[in-house]
Amino acid sequence: MKRSEIKRRPLADTVVATLEPEDKKYREHDGNSLYLRVKPDGRKSWQLRYKKPDGKWSWIGLGGYPEVGGSLARQKAAGMRGDVSQGRNPLAMKHTRKAAEAAK
Repeated sequence: MKRSEIKRRPLADTVVATLEPEDKKYREHDGNSLYLRVKPDGRKSWQLRYKKPDGKWSWIGLGGYPEVGGSLARQKAAGMRGDVSQGRNPLAMKHTRKAAEAAK
């Protein structure tokens, strides 16, 4: 499926699975600052755009598709948006969570 044929948001998993790569990488908006990045080699991953405390915009990866489906990406994004709203850096929180998991 070409990205110009997408009819609605949030993206359904069937739409995500059938999106075709293009010559350049591109991001397709899912909603609430969540994007699906599609690379020219066909790999897909979820990214969240957020504003850092210094006012600059940044991206954080949530995982690759199909390991992380649309609903899981939306859940992860909601948690990270919660971190941002509380003034915490979501990237630092992500590293803290991974370290805690590795310690278990």
